[in-house]
Amino acid sequence: VLPTGQLAPVSYLDGFTKTELKAATFETYGYGLARDDVNGNSDPVAPTTVRRGATQTYLGDHNQVLNLSIHTHKDNGGGCFGDSGGPHLLDNVIVSITSAGDGKCVANDNTQRIDQPAIRAWITSFVD
Repeated sequence: VLPTGQLAPVSYLDGFTKTELKAATFETYGYGLARDDVNGNSDPVAPTTVRRGATQTYLGDHNQVLNLSIHTHKDNGGGCFGDSGGPHLLDNVIVSITSAGDGKCVANDNTQRIDQPAIRAWITSFVD
């Protein structure tokens, strides 16, 4: 079940220390490709029409990018092909959206932060 999250306010993630972000659990949701088994990231990815959710941990951030882990051996899921635009939540606050990851969907989930001033302004120009 997808939680109903609020959009992060401007500079929301900047209010956390690196230590707090490393200890945090992020949630992501989407309809993209998926691995059904945790087998050292060697399982094939397959299309799905089922919305799936996964938890992720923090790897880093830079400017507009929030980098999250997709390492299944660390119990991290993550975005893959077809998940673009899906939410990433921290404490039920939408902090980023799936944007790009590594080609095999097994290591890095480079998400677009939505709390950056220009991005937040663009988003709110489309919603009430």
